[in-house]
Amino acid sequence: MAAVVAWLLGQLVPPPLADYPYYAPLGAVISTGFTVASSVREAARTVLAVLLGAGVAALVDLSLGPGLLALGLVVAVSTVLAGWRPVAGTGTWVATSAIFVLILGNTNPQAYVGAYAGLIALGALIGIGVNLLLPPLPLSVSERELTSLGGVLADQLRRLADGLGAEQLPTAQEWQDRRLELEPVVGRARASVATTQEARRGNWLARWWAERSTRQTDLAHRLEIHARVVDVLTLTVTEQETRDAEEPALGPRLRTVVVDALGAYADALDRVGTDTEPPDLDALDAATTRLREEVREVARQSSSDSFSAASVAVALERGRRAFGEEDVTTLGGRD
Repeated sequence: MAAVVAWLLGQLVPPPLADYPYYAPLGAVISTGFTVASSVREAARTVLAVLLGAGVAALVDLSLGPGLLALGLVVAVSTVLAGWRPVAGTGTWVATSAIFVLILGNTNPQAYVGAYAGLIALGALIGIGVNLLLPPLPLSVSERELTSLGGVLADQLRRLADGLGAEQLPTAQEWQDRRLELEPVVGRARASVATTQEARRGNWLARWWAERSTRQTDLAHRLEIHARVVDVLTLTVTEQETRDAEEPALGPRLRTVVVDALGAYADALDRVGTDTEPPDLDALDAATTRLREEVREVARQSSSDSFSAASVAVALERGRRAFGEEDVTTLGGRD
């Protein structure tokens, strides 16, 4: 919409701007972001980058005229200016603008620079206006990321449970093969939720989605806790419950109980952020209670260190508490 409006208005402006109407929709596209705030920010940075590049090209053209030396100097200076903090993220437009102006505008550089920069700025303003009129609120994107994070955490727990339930414990290397890279998934979910939160600022439609957004923020916080719990469980199991360990963290007696608890925890995480049945927290409660009792019993009957086994029990209980007393599982609601 922004590009179409910019194109139409770009043909109505007086010459010489009207000779280059296609730069208006370009400005609209590069300035329209996922949020009102980012749209304004990107528009300002992009227009500044375009003006810098156009200015560099105009000065070099006046000094040296068109040619290979001028082109090399323009690219070199533009590359340096692209690293300037005020144009962070849009620095490539410095060199792009400079080359456009130097090569395409050499016959009438003043008119071309004015038309190029002016129409880019016009398109940017239109892009901002469209974002203000119809501001996006990317809740669905962040919901998918959060649901994906819950699934990845559940998958990691099942990998641990499968290893503990095998006839032979995995070696340290085999455990490494079972470990998933959780941080990238956590990072994407965190960034997506942050974008949604930013999108609420200056968004007159945000109040219509306030409840859904609040549920999403709450679930994001809970999943951050779950991610840390799963990380602790993974570290403890893969480093201390190995085939060649002199004194495993769990041992045969506790291993079976932990497998059941990990499975119940994974089943609960699988349903986080979905519109399916709520998590079976009763199964997780029963599994963590049994594990706690078994850890105490083993500690009474053995003189060996049971700190690692106790840390597994504590982590699982923390994971259970992260679900909350009331079920907060669905992001989109059921209405």
